Amino acid sequence: MSLLPPASTLGRVRALALPLVLALLLAQVPVSSHAAPATGTAQAIAAEACAAFDAGEFERAVDLYLAAYRADPAQVGMIYAAARAAHLAGQLDRADELYRQALQNPGLASDLAEQARQHLADLAARRDQADKHRAKAGTGDPPPVDSPEPARADAMATWIALGGGVALLAAGLGTVRWAWSDERDLNAKLDNRSAGKITSINYTDAQSAHSSINLRYGLGWTATGLGAAAAGVGAWLALRGSDSRVAVLPGGPGSLVVALRF
Repeated sequence: MSLLPPASTLGRVRALALPLVLALLLAQVPVSSHAAPATGTAQAIAAEACAAFDAGEFERAVDLYLAAYRADPAQVGMIYAAARAAHLAGQLDRADELYRQALQNPGLASDLAEQARQHLADLAARRDQADKHRAKAGTGDPPPVDSPEPARADAMATWIALGGGVALLAAGLGTVRWAWSDERDLNAKLDNRSAGKITSINYTDAQSAHSSINLRYGLGWTATGLGAAAAGVGAWLALRGSDSRVAVLPGGPGSLVVALRF
């Protein structure tokens, strides 16, 4: 688990770092002319530190901010800036130490002191969360992961089975009904005789019609059976709830696939 701030926070900190530090320097420059050489050196080092910070060279920025502070200890804001750089560099223990060092200095601006307290609280919260995850991992519990919504998938399988089964059942019965109607018409034509001969249909057409009727009977009863089975499975899944181990999906033409999970 990463303890670093999010990428959006890094971007905002980089954009604000240089003007913030320069403002701190200007606000805390001593008036005495005797401090001018040290202040000038501190300003030059601070400018270099801000450039390194803005370039994402946080570890280098830490050392430069601290060097600026050593060059002019009146610039307490440099300690806070070093703490932020260490925080973003992933040097969390060092960042914690520098935040606390800045807070112990009475010369730290009140707004920076408030931000330092907030960062310390954030570090503490992140450490606690990381410790909890490590403790859970130590007990053999798997780390939390995003679930692909198994309940939703089971519900979908239930309704596919139930709806598809009912539709297939209706189609099968419709095909059987169609075959029965054509069979009745064919029989009527075969019974229509004149002088002992069938006059309403010839032999070839009768054979073709009979084959078609038999084919539709076979398809209709097969679809009816499959539809009844799928509808039954779907109804069972719906009554049993979402914690199921059965999935029913459409297969090839006129077929369904029933998957069992063990």
